[in-house]
Amino acid sequence: MSFLFSFMLIYMAFLFVLKFDHLLSIFISLEFLGLFLFMLLIFFLNYFFLFTLFFLVITASESVLGLTLFVYFIRSSMKDYVYSFGILVF
Repeated sequence: MSFLFSFMLIYMAFLFVLKFDHLLSIFISLEFLGLFLFMLLIFFLNYFFLFTLFFLVITASESVLGLTLFVYFIRSSMKDYVYSFGILVF
C-alpha cells in the first residue's frame, strides 16, 4: 500500500516538473501532491489526526492562495502560460 502511494507521489512530482507550460496544470499537480502526501501521513502516522488536520489546513490555504494568484494572472495578462509572466527567464 505504501509503495502505491510513494509511486503516485513520485509520478505527480515528475508531472509537476515536466508540465509547467500552463499555470492551471501546475496547480492541479500540486493539489494531487498534497493529496498523496495526506494519504501517506495517515498511513504512516497510524491515524494520528491532529497533525493531518494541520496539514489539511495548510494545504487548503495553499490552494486558496494559488487560485487567487491564478485569477489575478489571468485577469492581468489574459494568458495562463508560465513563460508569458516573465517569472522564468532562462
